[in-house]
Amino acid sequence: MGALNIAIVGSGPSGMYAARKILEKFPNVTLAIFEKQKMPFGLLRSGVSADHPELKITCQGLRRIIRDDRVFYFGNLTFPGDLHVAKYFHAVVDATGGSRSNRVDVFDYNAPNVFDSQQFIEWTLGLNCNRKLEQSIFGCKDISVVGLGNVALDTARFLLSSPNNYDLSYTGKSALRYLALNTTKNVRVFGRRDHTNVPVFAFNP
Repeated sequence: MGALNIAIVGSGPSGMYAARKILEKFPNVTLAIFEKQKMPFGLLRSGVSADHPELKITCQGLRRIIRDDRVFYFGNLTFPGDLHVAKYFHAVVDATGGSRSNRVDVFDYNAPNVFDSQQFIEWTLGLNCNRKLEQSIFGCKDISVVGLGNVALDTARFLLSSPNNYDLSYTGKSALRYLALNTTKNVRVFGRRDHTNVPVFAFNP
């Protein structure tokens, strides 16, 4: 088989593992990886709280894929708005799943004090500058979190934490400033299940 040009849209875990398999199977491939964020690895970087550095070790293995001479990485792009790539490649892999939070109808997300979990975690990691969020939580003493999964508990724990618990290389400057000035006294967590049936992993006790 001759040289192949393949594109992967999305550099999260599914996109990167697809890249690894393609590189293994096709020695003559040229692989372009397109990502919405500036940095690669999707939710491994933007969806994992900064006090879980052990999970981010996974990124070290994925960096070897990015460094392969056959791979070209393009960040800060959206699909299909900025990209119409199909006609330039033999195949395009859509690996964009999981990039949005699931929103529920009971909340008004246009309200000044309502935010989805992805917005919050990205802010704590310094991946977005959310002035509206900062204006709501800085100086706030009572905050509610809806949900009992890992991200919800990451959020609740962050709101009651201090800078000493977070990896400074992964935590945004505004988030560190919040932690240093933390005035939050009460975080109420709401969920459909009781505490014995929450869908979390062992690192969220």
